[in-house]
Amino acid sequence: LWSAPASPVQGSRVRGAFVVTGLSAAAATEPTARAAVERTLHDQLSAAIAGGVVGVVRITGVAAPELEAAAELAAKVEFEVEPLSKSPALDMDRIEAHLILLGLGLRASASFDDALGAALAALLTSTEVAGVGQPGALRAHFAPPHRMGFRTAIQSAPATQESADTRDRKLRGAP
Repeated sequence: LWSAPASPVQGSRVRGAFVVTGLSAAAATEPTARAAVERTLHDQLSAAIAGGVVGVVRITGVAAPELEAAAELAAKVEFEVEPLSKSPALDMDRIEAHLILLGLGLRASASFDDALGAALAALLTSTEVAGVGQPGALRAHFAPPHRMGFRTAIQSAPATQESADTRDRKLRGAP
């Protein structure tokens, strides 16, 4: 288990998580491996984040049912992405959309798996990563993303009694 001392991302952000089968949590928590995971996430999300910040928040070990013989070789990676543009709401939509695509298991997820496998192959031994260097050795299974610390102008505007009274009159048909 590894956790960041403080959230690497501040402000409005998108939080996501994925389980990497074929990678031990012990190997994933090594500083160079964490950095490789962050770089891979950043590179894969670069079109959506427009210079934003990607930070790994927590890494834990989990059992992966599809790896019956080596169920201990799975790491759950939790991360946060903060957009840095002048339109964070639009960027957050893009980030969420890209993470959802990664979760569908299509071409984007295969590209992520290949990039992560290549980044980690140079850093870790074959005992830490199952089948390193073989196509499909690592598989990332993304969970749905969610927003944190984001409020729209409508949500952040204080409700006044006057606006509630006006709304009630309109609902009753009164002028």
